[in-house]
Amino acid sequence: VFLPKPFEIEELREVIRSNLSTKFNDDRTVKDLQDQTVTDRNLNCYNRRYMEKRIAEELRRLGRYKRPFSLLLLDLDQFSQVNIKYGFSFGNEALRNVVEAIRPELRECDLMGRHDESSFLIVLPETSLDGAKAILGRLQDIVASMVFLKKKKLSLRAIAGVTEIDQDIRL
Repeated sequence: VFLPKPFEIEELREVIRSNLSTKFNDDRTVKDLQDQTVTDRNLNCYNRRYMEKRIAEELRRLGRYKRPFSLLLLDLDQFSQVNIKYGFSFGNEALRNVVEAIRPELRECDLMGRHDESSFLIVLPETSLDGAKAILGRLQDIVASMVFLKKKKLSLRAIAGVTEIDQDIRL
């Protein structure tokens, strides 16, 4: 923006306000677009592509610092039947509730992302297999205790796999 001399101070302030407002809006738009590339917006957790990238980073960190990490794959048993019987809208709501229920059990450094339609991948940095199994047990208990109502009572069961990735892994 060009202001010819002499200019009024109020005119300068208005130009600055306008440009700052535009900059803040542009920054917000960029952040929203960046968030869309790493999150599953339906569930408010990371998406699979981002999780794969972070696992690769953890593998590099493992190579450098020799500290293990664990991976959990938590699947909601026969969840496709929920979508068929009650619809995808209800299914997504149930998945959101599961994410919100298990998130408090994870540490700030842990990562949770959607793996596919009904499963979540959880990365537990610097966590042994025993620690991961303990977390897994708590997460399965939480999911089993949840009750969803849609014409009749619906309960879910989480099945899972867990592994520890350590320096002896062969890639």
